[in-house]
Amino acid sequence: MSFDGKYWYVSVGVEKRLRRLQRKISRKYELNKEGRKFVKTSNSIKLEKQIRLLQ
Repeated sequence: MSFDGKYWYVSVGVEKRLRRLQRKISRKYELNKEGRKFVKTSNSIKLEKQIRLLQ
């Protein structure tokens, strides 16, 4: 078991969840790219916050 500051999880589940969230945010950045800049949406900011909680 591990505690991420907000929730308790089984450790393997945390690693899988982290990988899935990172893939998800990566896709969002690619979709919202304008030229060479990345545009952050409120949903991508929320995802980043979730990733920070897991790490």
